[in-house]
Amino acid sequence: MADPAGYKLSNVLLGHTGDVRGVAVTQDGAVLSASRDKTAKLWRLDSTHPMAVQTYKGHTNYVSCVCAVPPSDTYPEGLVLSGSNDHSICAFNPATAELLFVLEGHTNVVCSVNLTSEGFVLSSSWDNTARVWTDKTEIMKLEGHSASVWSAIELPGSKLLVTASADKSIKIWEGPKCQKTITGHEDCVRGLAGVSLNEFLSCANDATVRMWTVNGDCLGVFYGHSNYIYSIALLPDKSGFVTSGEDSSVRIWKSDGETQQVIQMQCQSIWAVTVLPNGDVAAGCSDNVVRVFSKDSSRHAEQSELEKFDEEVSNFGKSKGDELGEIKVNDLPTEAALLAPGTKDGQTKLIRDGTEIICYNWSAAQNQWIKVGPVVGAKNPTDGRTMFEGKEYDFVFSVDVEEGNPPLKLPFNKTEDPYTAAQAFIHKNNLSQYYLDTIANFIIKNAGITTMPAAPHDPFTGGSSYTSAAGNSEIAAASNSSQHHYHLFEQGKAEVMANKIQEFNKTCLLPLSEEAIFKAVALHDPNAPAEESAVRTLQALLAWDKDKLFPVLDLLRLALRNRAVNDAICSGPFMKNFIDIVLRPSLTNQAPELTRLTALRVVTNMVAHPAGEKLAQENAEFFLNCATQLTLPNDNPNARQQVAVATVLFNYSVAFLKGQTDVQKLVYPLALTILPRLTDMEAKNRMLRTISNFLGKSNQAMFAQAADKKLSDELAVLIAEPKTSELASQLLSILP
Repeated sequence: MADPAGYKLSNVLLGHTGDVRGVAVTQDGAVLSASRDKTAKLWRLDSTHPMAVQTYKGHTNYVSCVCAVPPSDTYPEGLVLSGSNDHSICAFNPATAELLFVLEGHTNVVCSVNLTSEGFVLSSSWDNTARVWTDKTEIMKLEGHSASVWSAIELPGSKLLVTASADKSIKIWEGPKCQKTITGHEDCVRGLAGVSLNEFLSCANDATVRMWTVNGDCLGVFYGHSNYIYSIALLPDKSGFVTSGEDSSVRIWKSDGETQQVIQMQCQSIWAVTVLPNGDVAAGCSDNVVRVFSKDSSRHAEQSELEKFDEEVSNFGKSKGDELGEIKVNDLPTEAALLAPGTKDGQTKLIRDGTEIICYNWSAAQNQWIKVGPVVGAKNPTDGRTMFEGKEYDFVFSVDVEEGNPPLKLPFNKTEDPYTAAQAFIHKNNLSQYYLDTIANFIIKNAGITTMPAAPHDPFTGGSSYTSAAGNSEIAAASNSSQHHYHLFEQGKAEVMANKIQEFNKTCLLPLSEEAIFKAVALHDPNAPAEESAVRTLQALLAWDKDKLFPVLDLLRLALRNRAVNDAICSGPFMKNFIDIVLRPSLTNQAPELTRLTALRVVTNMVAHPAGEKLAQENAEFFLNCATQLTLPNDNPNARQQVAVATVLFNYSVAFLKGQTDVQKLVYPLALTILPRLTDMEAKNRMLRTISNFLGKSNQAMFAQAADKKLSDELAVLIAEPKTSELASQLLSILP
């Protein structure tokens, strides 16, 4: 029996150990899920305690999408297809979980896999293409998008294919030929749902759903989500549709775009939704769970489970912080405020109803305010922190910038860099850059900050140009640090990086938002929470052309000190791109000087945490070869590049002391080769420390014999240099 209250929790499917990125349904109503734990699972819901009846293993990286292929003469049991960050599509026997074959051809993440009416497999990928497969063979490639193709479907009742892309466009295809390019979304288009042979729905990172004809006419723009919309699916009989997104919600919509119900979740990202034959909705969530919701009261969970779900959602809302900022219930207007019309379609208004806060959206088509539902978690926290725009801060200052205008709100946490906060404040309020020092000093004074990072001393090209900090003060500190600890380049001004990244961002074909960039820049703080969206922005920035990449690499070297960022960059699906697409072309003599230098510093700092240590170890030969090439005499490496190269080798010598003995045959001979090439005394000092680590008491005999007369001659010269005299003297005493 349909519940007049709408959808309620039906089942919670537990078993995955990573985000559930994709969900699909089989012909007999079972649920398929795809997860970052490198598996897909099949779930049967026809029992009191649903469980995974099959787990499909075969991918070497995250599984991002999944679909069911109905039985055929060739495959009487049908197939389960899964796409992965390992660039492949695996085909499994649904009943036995046996891996039957693998479709290979995509050159990047496979992010959607679907079927056509003729039984062909239709896939899309971050390699900017969609592809059609049959009989284990690729038969068609759809090329034309300039960025990742997030979704590809066939329109029902036609042979037209539709693709949605991160280039903000949608393309209509007849065979391999693009018939129409549709634009209108303001950000990446993430999902598609075919309504008829002439119409379809799309959802995007611009938080809108749009209804289109194949001719490109936009029939409607539907608002409701407050963040990225990742997935969309049709309800039975085309009575409406369902969406999910980054705002912790699943939304049920009528076919005319009116929101019927908002289902809040206890996790940030609802990556995917699908609709079962009985009308139930399954959602794949970032807390590793698949949740199923039903309108049929006979399929609702037990009352205790429903209450537990509501409590978890409420607690999650409180832990995230109040989405209403500093607004109090009593400060909000009553329903009388709804008598005034909205100013634009989708405008949101919060209304006080007793002790509750109700959200309304303005519908221009209906010329009225549409009730969305109650807003949870609207009370101010009690821990002494202050709410502002949905987040908690140690301080929210009122800043009088211009006489006659109301003060502006400036949020700040003690863990932040005052200059980064000041720069973000300037950009948000369109203020002159002239105010930067004044605002930063205001924060320092009023927040009671007594220690500040040292100012950078490492300008590359002059006073007014970009400065990548890691200069004299840092070098001195590193030189005096323990021989048995890694050296990191840790100094830097986040606002300088932010300014340069913003400058380059404005020249991009698909620029990122200022807010996204400042969230990414905040990752420079090793103790800051690493929001997944900020890490994704940083990864997107790393795809820039090499002549614009240096400020991003400079940010990355600081961000790698943050363990969560280090894990995301140096392990998992992004790791291969990081090595092959980011570092390889950046560590050549053909790369711009600033790019080379910042890339070397990235290699140095990646060892700050275990994931980066492991990646540095696995790619030691590549990194050391690059370091060698960058010190060739005819290339005249500058002092900072020499110091960076020497630090890379020093860190490998520390790895040797930590037990990674397989680097010794590479590092020690290179240190002996590179030392005479160096002209900068700090670089020489670090290279001597590298050699010293190999000539420790337990290793003297093994390595001292490998040193030739050239090292003795070099050491004899370096004894006369104040910076190297002590080490040179010690090493000379060891050599035979």
